[in-house]
Amino acid sequence: MVGFVPADDGREEIVNEHMRLENAHDFDACIAKFGRPRYEVTANGEVFEAPAG
Repeated sequence: MVGFVPADDGREEIVNEHMRLENAHDFDACIAKFGRPRYEVTANGEVFEAPAG
């Protein structure tokens, strides 16, 4: 069972900004949107990692 998550917890804004940055190919900023930032490009095996936080 999934616990209740308030609609205003900020996740939607983070995901939307992440997708905007991904579409702009700004991968460093893209992965920085998450607490454990890691982005794997499966097409070519490239991995981008940013400092936690």
